[in-house]
Amino acid sequence: MSVTEIQRGVHRIGAKYGEGLFVFLYVVKGDRLALIDTGTVQHPQAFIQPALAQLGMALSDVDLILNTHAHFDHVGGNLEVKRASDARIYVHSGDAAQAGSIEAQVEYMTAPLRALGLPDAAVRQRADFVRAMAGEAAGADVMISEGDAVDLGGGITLKAIHTPGHTPGCISYYWESEGVLFSGDAIQGLGGTPGDTPYYFDACSYRRTLSTVLELKPHILCTGHAYFMRGYPTEPTLRGADAKAFLDGAVELADTIHRAVEAAVSRMPRAAKGDIALEAMWELAYRYPLRLMRETRLPRSAGPTLLTHIEAVLAGSYPA
Repeated sequence: MSVTEIQRGVHRIGAKYGEGLFVFLYVVKGDRLALIDTGTVQHPQAFIQPALAQLGMALSDVDLILNTHAHFDHVGGNLEVKRASDARIYVHSGDAAQAGSIEAQVEYMTAPLRALGLPDAAVRQRADFVRAMAGEAAGADVMISEGDAVDLGGGITLKAIHTPGHTPGCISYYWESEGVLFSGDAIQGLGGTPGDTPYYFDACSYRRTLSTVLELKPHILCTGHAYFMRGYPTEPTLRGADAKAFLDGAVELADTIHRAVEAAVSRMPRAAKGDIALEAMWELAYRYPLRLMRETRLPRSAGPTLLTHIEAVLAGSYPA
């Protein structure tokens, strides 16, 4: 467990889960105490409570749970934190179904794998992992929307920025006066593990989100995982020029994936989507050091990402 001070009133908690995976949660303290995401079902006791104790606080002190999105590694601890504190849970309406149902999360994450015709074992493995980490759904108390302000007092006001793509309801929280953006998984650089790809479910929304955040020009970018740049992992908190380079790299890769899929569709116009995905992956392998899973012949996170680019090509809807 690690606790890192980002700046006045903001601390980052690093929390391990699965096999070598980490999620980063944020404590924001004004007159009221907010947690930005709560990790998996194991994290409140294993990581959040000890981190808060280091800061002279406890789970019972939490006033608000501000979820960036409703995936198991960001909302899995919601129910335990709420039971300890009666904190109010904030979620965007686009993720309401996933916040209220573990099976909705499972379906969201596995449907693209089935659509690509990936092996049943790979689909079951993903579903089992989600269920093991997700705990019990807590739902939401407040549906937060684009432009809403969350005033924590003490000079800290967080503005909700709708940044979909990874999920329909991805929300980033912007402390505008300090230029701090808490983006969760809305921006993913070159992916979360070596040789992987970004993991998103709507290519058009993801690309527009990248443009939105570039226009904001955040001074400090606080992400939900330590995503990769060119050949190396980043810090989950990026500042100044590093934040800009990270965003530029995310744009470059999203557009490169789309061009590879366009070329694959052009060469194989009548092929199944799974075959188009594999064809595009061969093209991408000349540009990026990809690590393929034996069961799927794709990088770990690539299935949904490739599928949504295929659908965008077929619809002619990509915004770049």
